[in-house]
Amino acid sequence: MRRVRLAVAGLVGAAVLAGASGCSDGEEASQTLPSTSRTAASPSETLPPLGPADFPVPAEARQQTEAGAKAFVQYYLELMNRAQMRMDAEDLRPFSANCTTCDQFVDGIANYRQQGYRFDGGDISLRSASKPAFIEQRVDISVNFEQAPYRILNSAGAEVLDLKSEAVEYPASGVSLTWQGATEVWRVSDLTIGR
Repeated sequence: MRRVRLAVAGLVGAAVLAGASGCSDGEEASQTLPSTSRTAASPSETLPPLGPADFPVPAEARQQTEAGAKAFVQYYLELMNRAQMRMDAEDLRPFSANCTTCDQFVDGIANYRQQGYRFDGGDISLRSASKPAFIEQRVDISVNFEQAPYRILNSAGAEVLDLKSEAVEYPASGVSLTWQGATEVWRVSDLTIGR
Protein backbone atom coordinates (compact mmCIF):
# COMPACT_ATOMS: atom_id res chain seq x y z
CA MET A 1 0.00 0.00 0.00
CA ARG A 2 1.42 3.36 -0.99
CA ARG A 3 1.08 5.90 1.79
CA VAL A 4 0.61 9.57 1.17
CA ARG A 5 0.66 12.41 3.69
CA LEU A 6 -2.60 13.18 5.40
CA ALA A 7 -3.24 16.76 4.49
CA VAL A 8 -4.07 17.86 7.94
CA ALA A 9 -5.72 21.23 7.94
CA GLY A 10 -2.93 23.78 7.91
CA LEU A 11 0.03 21.60 8.79
CA VAL A 12 0.96 20.61 5.27
CA GLY A 13 -0.96 23.26 3.35
CA ALA A 14 -3.86 21.16 2.13
CA ALA A 15 -6.96 19.77 3.77
CA VAL A 16 -7.98 16.68 5.60
CA LEU A 17 -7.52 13.71 3.28
CA ALA A 18 -5.39 15.23 0.55
CA GLY A 19 -2.61 12.93 1.71
CA ALA A 20 -1.84 10.66 4.67
CA SER A 21 0.44 10.03 7.57
CA GLY A 22 -0.26 6.81 9.40
CA CYS A 23 0.67 5.92 12.91
CA SER A 24 0.92 2.26 12.17
CA ASP A 25 3.16 0.06 14.20
CA GLY A 26 3.78 -2.11 11.16
CA GLU A 27 1.71 -5.09 12.29
CA GLU A 28 -0.11 -7.05 9.64
CA ALA A 29 -3.86 -7.31 10.10
CA SER A 30 -5.13 -10.65 11.25
CA GLN A 31 -7.39 -12.43 8.81
CA THR A 32 -9.19 -14.29 11.58
CA LEU A 33 -11.80 -13.29 14.09
CA PRO A 34 -11.64 -14.16 17.78
CA SER A 35 -12.97 -17.52 18.81
CA THR A 36 -16.69 -17.90 19.28
CA SER A 37 -16.13 -18.51 22.99
CA ARG A 38 -15.42 -14.81 23.36
CA THR A 39 -18.51 -12.87 24.34
CA ALA A 40 -19.09 -9.54 22.67
CA ALA A 41 -19.55 -6.65 25.02
CA SER A 42 -22.78 -4.75 24.68
CA PRO A 43 -23.31 -1.32 26.13
CA SER A 44 -25.25 -1.26 29.35
CA GLU A 45 -28.24 0.95 29.64
CA THR A 46 -26.49 2.97 32.35
CA LEU A 47 -23.45 3.99 30.29
CA PRO A 48 -22.78 7.70 30.47
CA PRO A 49 -22.88 9.42 27.07
CA LEU A 50 -19.57 10.05 25.31
CA GLY A 51 -18.76 12.65 22.70
CA PRO A 52 -20.32 16.07 22.18
CA ALA A 53 -23.61 16.59 24.03
CA ASP A 54 -25.41 17.27 20.74
CA PHE A 55 -23.64 14.43 18.88
CA PRO A 56 -22.91 11.54 21.28
CA VAL A 57 -21.46 8.18 20.26
CA PRO A 58 -24.43 6.03 19.17
CA ALA A 59 -25.14 2.86 21.16
CA GLU A 60 -24.33 0.59 18.19
CA ALA A 61 -20.82 2.11 18.00
CA ARG A 62 -20.20 1.15 21.65
CA GLN A 63 -20.27 -2.60 21.04
CA GLN A 64 -17.22 -4.82 20.78
CA THR A 65 -18.52 -6.49 17.62
CA GLU A 66 -17.89 -6.25 13.88
CA ALA A 67 -20.99 -4.08 13.47
CA GLY A 68 -19.95 -1.95 16.44
CA ALA A 69 -16.47 -1.34 15.01
CA LYS A 70 -17.88 -0.32 11.63
CA ALA A 71 -20.45 1.93 13.29
CA PHE A 72 -17.68 3.61 15.27
CA VAL A 73 -15.63 4.27 12.11
CA GLN A 74 -18.71 5.89 10.53
CA TYR A 75 -19.28 7.98 13.68
CA TYR A 76 -15.64 9.09 13.75
CA LEU A 77 -15.80 10.23 10.11
CA GLU A 78 -18.98 12.19 10.85
CA LEU A 79 -17.21 13.77 13.81
CA MET A 80 -14.33 14.75 11.48
CA ASN A 81 -16.79 16.36 9.06
CA ARG A 82 -18.42 18.21 11.96
CA ALA A 83 -14.97 19.42 13.03
CA GLN A 84 -14.26 20.83 9.56
CA MET A 85 -17.63 22.57 9.44
CA ARG A 86 -17.23 24.09 12.92
CA MET A 87 -13.45 24.60 12.70
CA ASP A 88 -13.13 22.90 16.07
CA ALA A 89 -11.86 19.33 16.32
CA GLU A 90 -11.29 19.03 20.07
CA ASP A 91 -14.21 16.57 20.34
CA LEU A 92 -12.04 14.05 18.46
CA ARG A 93 -9.19 13.99 21.00
CA PRO A 94 -10.85 11.62 23.50
CA PHE A 95 -11.23 9.06 20.71
CA SER A 96 -7.53 8.93 19.79
CA ALA A 97 -5.43 6.16 21.31
CA ASN A 98 -2.07 7.77 20.51
CA CYS A 99 -3.03 8.02 16.82
CA THR A 100 -0.58 10.46 15.29
CA THR A 101 -2.72 11.13 12.21
CA CYS A 102 -5.79 11.79 14.33
CA ASP A 103 -3.93 14.19 16.59
CA GLN A 104 -2.44 15.99 13.57
CA PHE A 105 -5.95 16.44 12.17
CA VAL A 106 -7.11 18.06 15.42
CA ASP A 107 -4.04 20.31 15.56
CA GLY A 108 -4.43 21.20 11.88
CA ILE A 109 -8.02 22.33 12.32
CA ALA A 110 -6.88 24.53 15.23
CA ASN A 111 -4.12 25.96 13.03
CA TYR A 112 -6.59 26.81 10.26
CA ARG A 113 -8.95 28.40 12.78
CA GLN A 114 -6.12 30.58 14.13
CA GLN A 115 -5.42 31.77 10.58
CA GLY A 116 -9.10 32.64 10.09
CA TYR A 117 -9.60 29.90 7.49
CA ARG A 118 -12.70 27.80 6.98
CA PHE A 119 -13.68 24.85 4.82
CA ASP A 120 -16.10 25.07 1.92
CA GLY A 121 -16.97 21.43 1.13
CA GLY A 122 -14.61 18.56 1.78
CA ASP A 123 -16.90 16.07 3.49
CA ILE A 124 -15.24 12.72 4.08
CA SER A 125 -17.27 9.60 3.37
CA LEU A 126 -16.79 5.89 3.83
CA ARG A 127 -17.30 4.16 0.49
CA SER A 128 -16.59 0.64 1.73
CA ALA A 129 -15.08 -1.29 4.60
CA SER A 130 -13.69 -4.80 4.92
CA LYS A 131 -14.76 -7.34 7.48
CA PRO A 132 -13.04 -6.27 10.72
CA ALA A 133 -10.08 -8.41 11.77
CA PHE A 134 -9.85 -8.78 15.55
CA ILE A 135 -6.54 -9.10 17.41
CA GLU A 136 -7.16 -9.23 21.18
CA GLN A 137 -8.71 -5.85 22.12
CA ARG A 138 -7.93 -4.32 18.72
CA VAL A 139 -9.58 -4.47 15.33
CA ASP A 140 -8.18 -3.61 11.90
CA ILE A 141 -10.44 -2.56 9.04
CA SER A 142 -9.41 -1.84 5.45
CA VAL A 143 -11.46 1.07 4.18
CA ASN A 144 -12.08 3.14 1.09
CA PHE A 145 -12.50 6.84 1.92
CA GLU A 146 -13.54 9.63 -0.38
CA GLN A 147 -13.27 13.36 0.18
CA ALA A 148 -15.61 15.69 -1.67
CA PRO A 149 -14.17 18.73 -3.48
CA TYR A 150 -13.29 21.56 -1.15
CA ARG A 151 -11.90 25.07 -0.98
CA ILE A 152 -10.33 26.83 1.96
CA LEU A 153 -11.55 30.38 2.44
CA ASN A 154 -9.80 33.09 4.44
CA SER A 155 -11.48 35.42 6.93
CA ALA A 156 -12.52 37.75 4.09
CA GLY A 157 -14.20 34.85 2.26
CA ALA A 158 -11.56 34.72 -0.48
CA GLU A 159 -10.30 31.35 -1.68
CA VAL A 160 -6.81 30.37 -0.57
CA LEU A 161 -5.71 29.16 -4.00
CA ASP A 162 -3.12 26.58 -2.98
CA LEU A 163 -5.53 24.95 -0.49
CA LYS A 164 -8.21 23.35 -2.62
CA SER A 165 -8.87 19.97 -4.18
CA GLU A 166 -11.20 18.10 -6.47
CA ALA A 167 -12.89 14.96 -5.14
CA VAL A 168 -10.29 12.36 -4.17
CA GLU A 169 -10.70 8.67 -3.41
CA TYR A 170 -8.41 6.79 -1.02
CA PRO A 171 -9.09 3.06 -1.64
CA ALA A 172 -5.97 1.75 0.14
CA SER A 173 -6.75 3.12 3.59
CA GLY A 174 -7.09 1.53 6.98
CA VAL A 175 -8.27 2.10 10.51
CA SER A 176 -7.17 0.31 13.67
CA LEU A 177 -9.40 0.59 16.69
CA THR A 178 -8.63 -0.31 20.30
CA TRP A 179 -11.41 -1.29 22.69
CA GLN A 180 -11.62 0.83 25.83
CA GLY A 181 -13.36 -1.53 28.24
CA ALA A 182 -13.84 0.93 31.11
CA THR A 183 -15.99 3.25 28.99
CA GLU A 184 -17.16 0.64 26.48
CA VAL A 185 -16.08 2.55 23.38
CA TRP A 186 -13.63 2.16 20.53
CA ARG A 187 -10.68 4.53 20.12
CA VAL A 188 -8.66 5.08 16.95
CA SER A 189 -5.10 3.84 17.33
CA ASP A 190 -4.14 4.12 13.65
CA LEU A 191 -5.57 5.97 10.67
CA THR A 192 -3.74 5.42 7.40
CA ILE A 193 -4.87 7.09 4.19
CA GLY A 194 -3.63 5.48 0.97
CA ARG A 195 -4.32 5.92 -2.72
